[in-house]
Amino acid sequence: MLVIAATIASIGVAQERLALYFDWHNISYNQPDTVVYDVGISVGSPYVITLKPFNGKDKKLKKILKEKTLAVSVNDSVWFVNSDYLRKHYIGTDVSYLTGYTPLYFNEKIAYTQYSDENDSQFLHMLATYLQNGMSTVEILRLMTSYAFNFQNAFLFIIDPKTHVVETLNSDNMSLRLTPYLDMRRRYESMYFYQEPFVINHFFLEYTDRILLDDSIPYLID
Repeated sequence: MLVIAATIASIGVAQERLALYFDWHNISYNQPDTVVYDVGISVGSPYVITLKPFNGKDKKLKKILKEKTLAVSVNDSVWFVNSDYLRKHYIGTDVSYLTGYTPLYFNEKIAYTQYSDENDSQFLHMLATYLQNGMSTVEILRLMTSYAFNFQNAFLFIIDPKTHVVETLNSDNMSLRLTPYLDMRRRYESMYFYQEPFVINHFFLEYTDRILLDDSIPYLID
């Protein structure tokens, strides 16, 4: 079930395959610790979903979703990371601001999420319309996370599985990350709005591609 929080009414769809991952090794190798189908997905904003068992009395599954699960994938297509897990097991200046399950993006060398406390009710209404017109849950979530990444006021948070640190990406540490790639750093720092999230996000995507080709950058999981 997918519930669009822009409206009070719930919108039900077919149950989805939800793969639960308890550690980064299993995430990297796409080996879920368990798979469930009896969990509802509620969209609170383009950056937050909440997961609850259909059976409200299933305390075991509720606890697994809140405390044990690091990340989930919906139908092996779109990923979310558990902010409750991050707050409990990771440190970071701004990790306390994260809530619910937030979009998870990763490749072989970096993992990150994105969050903004701004809510776009118009966009959520649009998602509700798409759902009513037959768009699948996964398509809705994929559209949501794509939209979220391009929203200019959203901040990126780098998740380091080895140090258990969640780093907020600002202009200072963006410049630091680009130091080995002077061409990118010069272009980035020459931007008039280089301190703004939408500029940082643009160059960060180029950075994530660059590090894949850099043998000096270690893999996310050894």
